[in-house]
Amino acid sequence: MTDPIHDRPDGLPESGAAPAPAALPQAAQHIGELLSFRLSRLAQANDRNGQANLKTTYGLSLLEWRTLGLTHALQQPRFGEITACLSVDKGQLSRAVKALMERGLLETLPDETDRRGIRLRLSAAGASCHQSALDYARSRNTVMLSCLSRDEIQALEHMMDRLEASTPGLSPCLKPDKPCC
Repeated sequence: MTDPIHDRPDGLPESGAAPAPAALPQAAQHIGELLSFRLSRLAQANDRNGQANLKTTYGLSLLEWRTLGLTHALQQPRFGEITACLSVDKGQLSRAVKALMERGLLETLPDETDRRGIRLRLSAAGASCHQSALDYARSRNTVMLSCLSRDEIQALEHMMDRLEASTPGLSPCLKPDKPCC
């Protein structure tokens, strides 16, 4: 049972101090040693590099690519499932969906279980664009992971799963044993 007065959205105890992980050799001495900072920098660099090619080769923004990718992976997802998986504002996603529809890459369907909602579906052109962009993303992923051994990649995937599962406010997304929303 949660206590709305004392529970914090960041998952820390009321004092705000995180319990010390037993495996850490020492506390971070500066921002560059914080895991969150390092992950953020890595993600930003990857996003910048990917965005440049997505725009020039496919005419897609990063949000549009991710919308196509999640629409394919989740198979006719609700609009809200995409916003939850991407942690984006509904207005931002709405503009991306509109742009994809105008280009004939995405279609909307009524949500049979909730008449107020919509579901998204790739058009034939959207499926083709998605496949081509996914091939590019796979090759970038391979290059990014090429400095790691197979065992290190498996360990990294395991650690990422654990970090995602322990992060408050992060919606489960694309996990077979957990629904997206």
